[in-house]
Amino acid sequence: MEKGKKSSALALVQERFEKTVREENMLPLMRGGVLLALSGGVDSSLLLVLLQALCQKEGFPLEAMHVNHGIRGEEALRDERFCASLCKDLGVPLHIAAISVPALAEEEGKGIEETARKHRYAHLEKKREERGLSAIVTAHNANDNAETVLLHLVRGTGLRGLCGIPAVRGRLLRPLLRVTKEMIYEAAREASLSFVEDSTNGDVAYARNYIRHELFPRMERLNPSLCDAFSRMTVEVGRDAAYLDCLAKEKFEALYDGKALCRAALSSLPYSLAYRLLLLLHGAQCEGAEKPSALQIEGAVGKIQSDACGSLSFPSAFSLVVERESVFFRIEGEPLFDFGEEKIRLGENCLANGGILYVSLGKEDNLFTNLHKPVIHRTLSSATIQGELFVRSKREGDSYRYGGRTRKLKKLFSDASVPPHLRSRVPVLCDEKGIVWVAGFGVREDNEKDKTKVYNQYHIYYIEA
Repeated sequence: MEKGKKSSALALVQERFEKTVREENMLPLMRGGVLLALSGGVDSSLLLVLLQALCQKEGFPLEAMHVNHGIRGEEALRDERFCASLCKDLGVPLHIAAISVPALAEEEGKGIEETARKHRYAHLEKKREERGLSAIVTAHNANDNAETVLLHLVRGTGLRGLCGIPAVRGRLLRPLLRVTKEMIYEAAREASLSFVEDSTNGDVAYARNYIRHELFPRMERLNPSLCDAFSRMTVEVGRDAAYLDCLAKEKFEALYDGKALCRAALSSLPYSLAYRLLLLLHGAQCEGAEKPSALQIEGAVGKIQSDACGSLSFPSAFSLVVERESVFFRIEGEPLFDFGEEKIRLGENCLANGGILYVSLGKEDNLFTNLHKPVIHRTLSSATIQGELFVRSKREGDSYRYGGRTRKLKKLFSDASVPPHLRSRVPVLCDEKGIVWVAGFGVREDNEKDKTKVYNQYHIYYIEA
């Protein structure tokens, strides 16, 4: 690029580039260094020059990476050589990765475009981590953004789809989103910047190319500034979506207890918030799982707002469990929690469920109850205890006698609205004879006391995790 006075086209591109960097607060994300996804096309080639000037000014490291997708044969090798030459001329370190997208697409059962995108970003992220850089930058422009919105529209979308491509997503930055393709070409021509063209960009068999070459020219008859109009819309819609996301996060933090969401509270929310809370719940409980579709979340909201209970299958072998009181995700077929048989001794006993069972002999331990609240406290007579004490999880058919009658644990838990997925985590205190006490309920009644003997009093304290 020639030094000297900038052309009007280049000046406008640089102005929009810098405005996006500033308004989207990208500079703090770039401080640890930038990795540019460089294809050799006009967008990324111009962005390389803009980034080099910015990084030199701010003192950030700049590197580039080119991914050869193994689709276009000799042409792809030409692009690789061009990127190497451009980076050498500018003194920017270049990393090259070669993959076979057609083979990967067949193996994974996905489309070429989807597979290329997935593996390209995977290689970029891996290289960013290896090099200790803080951000990945791509050259998506205003036309790409408009194409994405239109694709979402024809496939069916909600508010998120109308937001288009985000300028910032984690460590991924897109500072050319407010610059149109026409502006980029004009700036490159005026700056005498070399670049390569991808011959597949003219193939209308690809959805984006069809939109680009067939639909946009017709739509631009109605509005010559079509891509700018899409950009304005995505910014406005994005602000509304960000507000709803923020509100949903606040609600989630207030309602999520680390195990489940309250069904009644979730049902009372407007659909847009309930929808977002379920996505947040999925993110919290289904780590590494495929993101659910809008239809799956919509069906889940409908079930939650009905009177029905049950479960719904989600991707990656997860299920949404909808109970009378609670809503949560779990792995399908995941075994219930099991204490085994934990022996209980005097003093503090740390249980496998994260709770604490404290046993004192004689007087109540007021110090312990003052340190830990809320505490479940019960008193046991040594006449009641037969042999050693231990804790286990509930078992099918469990029952014991207290309050003048025999009670089944299943009914006790149900009447107390203890969610089924948490019942196995409630400690059941036993001795050689059977159940002595269930946390939250009464102690076993026995009529076997010898009136000639003096019995000790055991104080049992339980603190939930």
